Amino acid sequence: MKKRVYQVHTLKWCYTLIIVLTLTLFIIYFLIIKCTSYTNQPSLDCKSLCPYKSNQTRTHLVFDSKHFIQHYPEFICQSNFRNLADWVYGWPNQFQEYVEVTTTNGQHIAPCLPHGSIIYVSIWSIGVFFNLVYPHLINDFILITGEGDPSSPDMSHLERVDSKIIHWFGQNGMISSSQSKKFTHIPIGIQCYEMVVAIKNVYKQQNNRLLPQIYGDTDEPLNYILPIDMTSRALIQKQNLTRENYLLINFNLGTDGTGLRRHIWMNMCSKKHRLPFVKCLRKTPGVQMKELSNIYSRNRQYLFWLSPRGNGIDCHRTWEALYLDAIPIVWNSSLNSLYEHLPVVIIQNHTEITEKFLQEKLHEISMKKN
Repeated sequence: MKKRVYQVHTLKWCYTLIIVLTLTLFIIYFLIIKCTSYTNQPSLDCKSLCPYKSNQTRTHLVFDSKHFIQHYPEFICQSNFRNLADWVYGWPNQFQEYVEVTTTNGQHIAPCLPHGSIIYVSIWSIGVFFNLVYPHLINDFILITGEGDPSSPDMSHLERVDSKIIHWFGQNGMISSSQSKKFTHIPIGIQCYEMVVAIKNVYKQQNNRLLPQIYGDTDEPLNYILPIDMTSRALIQKQNLTRENYLLINFNLGTDGTGLRRHIWMNMCSKKHRLPFVKCLRKTPGVQMKELSNIYSRNRQYLFWLSPRGNGIDCHRTWEALYLDAIPIVWNSSLNSLYEHLPVVIIQNHTEITEKFLQEKLHEISMKKN
């Protein structure tokens, strides 16, 4: 009898143990699922985090009738790269744009992004992005960085075996284009909110023949790029091309921490070293938007614009020159791939620049254009 009671109790304990183990496993499983869903799965309120859908038109990125931003398809600028993105992190609250709903809560938004999403990150915010947002991204993504002077990319995140970055497009790239197959340089371009209106005003003056005569001939009444443009005209009108029209040096000395600009100014613009084919004009800090059209009309009378680095490796002046049909002179750098097939002169040192050197480059570029 005692033996039977013992067997019954043993069976009860076995059943109880099985039930307890089952419940324990179920609870553990539930907790794992809950934790996983919180950290690695899109939350149910993804739509509430970003309630808008965008539609890209030629001139605007439209969310609804009250929410839209400008787009400039004929120009290279950081806002256009940003407009390609599915999510923007760290864009400055300026340029007549204001953040209505914050998009900086990366812990909640990051898990909502599907594979292949394009994320635009202000380069000023890239460190915070990698610390606070990157760990919460489930899927691999395409990264675009810009709107700032620091260089890219961060190789420790780009090339690691478990990297979530499919490809990185960045301005002020500090590596050569051949160093990583996962990184592509993008130009700093112009600042569309500040420069587009002035450049378009120059184009209007050009069409209406209101610009000053260049090289003794009426300026061409056509849009950029021109069948017979300024460089070709300069080549044809050699007898009317004065030495003073060759090279323009017009930059702010204080925007380059390396000291290169000050060195150039001392050696090419000081009374002791001034050259007859160089025009030196000091630039005041910032962008003088009200005067920019007049500044462009004045500056485009010079064939070459010297464009050393600014706060970053790239410089807006390089791209302003190209849009105004001048020839920028830049320094040899990791950005060389950006200038392929463009009328850009690359030098190692400012001492290479002589009157003969500029004449040869003008002829070379004009022949390629024709």
